[in-house]
Amino acid sequence: MTCRASTIMGAMIAVERIPTEEAKAVICKIIAAAGGELHGMMVLYKAFYKAHLIYFKNTDLELTGYPIVNMPHGPGIDKVLELLDELRAEKKIEFWQGNGTLRSEYGFRAVVPVRLGANPADRAIREGLNWANSFANNDALSHASHGPSWYDSSSGQEQSIHLDLMTREEVKRLKDRIDERSADVMEAFSSSVDRLEQPA
Repeated sequence: MTCRASTIMGAMIAVERIPTEEAKAVICKIIAAAGGELHGMMVLYKAFYKAHLIYFKNTDLELTGYPIVNMPHGPGIDKVLELLDELRAEKKIEFWQGNGTLRSEYGFRAVVPVRLGANPADRAIREGLNWANSFANNDALSHASHGPSWYDSSSGQEQSIHLDLMTREEVKRLKDRIDERSADVMEAFSSSVDRLEQPA
């Protein structure tokens, strides 16, 4: 089990389990959905990301909860090589790195066959892979597919991918409303404090 700690001002306040096993299972199913062999790290990234988004949209539930982070070419799987190394050590997949284009730089092959069913999670994985493959040969189209969470995060930062169910304009309007409400709350709080501090 992998954990990450949340801190405030240097003090640990919570330990959160990172669902690595769930993420590895989705990776295996993406490879299975590709017929047992998948080419391209970017295809894997996009399929993983889109499967999570589709599943959340259809069920209001998390597919895995595993961190999806900002990378130069779009949303990526956090610490993906660690996950792949674990899967290879478990003899579930093989993967290699070649000298081809960015799309075909990595290859992945299933060692243990995995079956996909008709449940919402597996349907989301299939749809995610189909979506990823549609961008594989078009860099301009691929870049245009990045959602608001990619633009609103910095390199290596975890993305709030649920924002990608909205347009950038909708996200901006939502943030503006939140900022306005926050300002109103702070103003009301300050007024209350001022009144309490006044001598009786």
